[in-house]
Amino acid sequence: MQVITSRMNDFLKANNSELSKIVDEFFLRKLKFNNYFGLEFSDVEYLITDKTLILRKSFESFFRIYILSECEKDLISVLSNLDKSHIINIPTKKQIEDWDNVLVQSNYECYAVYERLNNKNCEKRGDFEPCYAEIADINEIMNVLNSTFSPITAWLPTRKELVSFINDNKVLVNKDEIGVSGVLIFTIENKKVYFNAWASIRGQGLFLILNVFNLMAEIGIKNSYLWTNSENKKAKKIYSILGFEADGLKDYTYIKK
Repeated sequence: MQVITSRMNDFLKANNSELSKIVDEFFLRKLKFNNYFGLEFSDVEYLITDKTLILRKSFESFFRIYILSECEKDLISVLSNLDKSHIINIPTKKQIEDWDNVLVQSNYECYAVYERLNNKNCEKRGDFEPCYAEIADINEIMNVLNSTFSPITAWLPTRKELVSFINDNKVLVNKDEIGVSGVLIFTIENKKVYFNAWASIRGQGLFLILNVFNLMAEIGIKNSYLWTNSENKKAKKIYSILGFEADGLKDYTYIKK
């Protein structure tokens, strides 16, 4: 397959099959830097040099980029020419020094660090209450999520993704006299529950986590994961009480100065 090398800061488009082949070719190399993980190729652009491949996916106000590179010098050159709209996440259990050295030289700085917590014995606290969200709740759910999280650091679904989660009964909500006051989005993979997003703006949010614990007991699952900001001491205390422990995986978010 012939690949056209990009001009500096010139992102290209390819269909899913073509882009998959380009990524596969890079994985055959001795990569020094790689933060690629689980990216669907739909609506993804790429920038490529002889030594570096950059994939980017567009969000509302920024791009999140994924890097595969075999050359530190080349990677610094490419990243240095990107503008401030390009955000980088580095999920790793290893030391971050090599990445940090490259990113600092490319005029990036660490914006936030998230850590993954694991609960291997989620306890049943009562009967599961099916407080599933409805399609009519979408605007209020988006408002709760956007008022709680920064889209740069947090996993937030698009409206299309949220519709799919609601239809699949993966979104629980609290409601009061005003409307939706709490949201919990979860998915189930390989006998594990992933708490994708949890937010509460008027209290009673803890009920949603305990309610999922009750659902897990009904379907025979004990293991769950979630992510939290390393600096959010209040949330970490709550999670610790619930039985969650850090498993060593961290996600470093870098932005351009």
